Amino acid sequence: AVVSALAPKKTIEKFLVACKKTDMIAVVDLIGYTGDLNKLKEFSESIDVLLFHSGIDEGSNIDYATKRAREIKEMFPEVTLAMAGGLTSKEILLLLNYGVDIFVVGRYITKAQDPAEKTLEILNIIRKQK
Repeated sequence: AVVSALAPKKTIEKFLVACKKTDMIAVVDLIGYTGDLNKLKEFSESIDVLLFHSGIDEGSNIDYATKRAREIKEMFPEVTLAMAGGLTSKEILLLLNYGVDIFVVGRYITKAQDPAEKTLEILNIIRKQK
């Protein structure tokens, strides 16, 4: 289940309690969230995945993504880090060095002339790094 980091603190708290009760994976989506991650620190033991998510209209900014990935991994070393938004094989190769655990890839695959080829390209990059 997913909740926005932009949600009120009480909403996030209720969401995390509900996930725990129902044995669901708790994902906190950081799309549009440019604030201090300390807001989420008190929930770190209950968050399973932090999703750094750039919106389509924001474009891809790899420098900001790597900075944010480093910051998230330092503050939340026990949390799984997911990245989404404008990812290509080039960005994935770089982000693997920043502790990103999950990559959500959309347009790079769906808009490709050969989606299967792009999917295999990404899988091979990830496999080589492991």
